[in-house]
Amino acid sequence: MFEKRRAAKAKEQRDTELREFVRTLPDADGVISQDGEVKFLRYLNQHGYADENGFARRNQMPPGVVSEFALGMANGGRFAEAEVRLHLKHGETGYLERPARLLTAVADREVSRRPARDQRSAGPRDPLPRRRRT
Repeated sequence: MFEKRRAAKAKEQRDTELREFVRTLPDADGVISQDGEVKFLRYLNQHGYADENGFARRNQMPPGVVSEFALGMANGGRFAEAEVRLHLKHGETGYLERPARLLTAVADREVSRRPARDQRSAGPRDPLPRRRRT
């Protein structure tokens, strides 16, 4: 019982230290240099946030750390490549894959704003016949 508490407390301590470390990486302009990137990856390897191949395990990092690091790199014009499940064209690189819930909400809003078909103005290619006044 106490082992789980100790493990949780140790993880919380490690996560706090990681958050503090990431805040030291960007310069005054919010840019993380290549040296900062190397320091970050070395820190992840030393503190168990990376696997044996040196790849960072995002699911074990505290929320916001990856976003803060990616933002600092983006401010410097560099983007970390990511494995994506999308089918990319030749020469394309995936940088991020996120669920598109917002896009669905925006699409639903756009559909609800669209006027009904019979309320639209009939253009030259409109397949609906026009009513004649008698």
